[in-house]
Amino acid sequence: KEFEELGKKTFRHLKAKENAKGWEQCFHRKKGKLAEMHIWSMPYPKKSSPLNMYKGITVVPHISPARLQEEIWNLTDARRIREFDDVVRSYSTLEEVHATLRVDHCQAQLPWPVWNRHVTYAIFRSPPPGMEGPAAEWSRGLDLEEGRKCHMPAKTLQMRLMGYFGFEALPGHDVRSSPGTRITRIIFGDPA
Repeated sequence: KEFEELGKKTFRHLKAKENAKGWEQCFHRKKGKLAEMHIWSMPYPKKSSPLNMYKGITVVPHISPARLQEEIWNLTDARRIREFDDVVRSYSTLEEVHATLRVDHCQAQLPWPVWNRHVTYAIFRSPPPGMEGPAAEWSRGLDLEEGRKCHMPAKTLQMRLMGYFGFEALPGHDVRSSPGTRITRIIFGDPA
């Protein structure tokens, strides 16, 4: 129940940020009709943090929102994750609470002089598998106590993390025959 409340609060917070004012574009790339990427940054709205949140939007061609969400949800093998993010050294699921909630752990090896990062987080998804509705995944970092099962190497900092993936069929297309999915990613990590 504690995780459920954390999940609802985190989802509301990140979903509100998706269309909030204050995002400044910091990157844009266009290749062809569907391969366009935009990235924006926004100062994190707490005075205690000088770090930015980031939002990216792109289109993944020839896949429905539900299938893309399922692919990302099942991306839990460190070797496969490194194909997309080469700093990931280990990744594991600590607890599968139910079909739409689990607790994961990740260790990232960063280049010198930055210390490595360690994060334990609850990851949520909607709708439940097999149900209709908007597809989304979001996560929230947990205190180190929840990650007590994990070994933390020397010179590794615990990272606080909030993240969101929103999946939408391209406008004007039936989800079942979608030529692609617009994916929105919002992320905040402290320390970055």
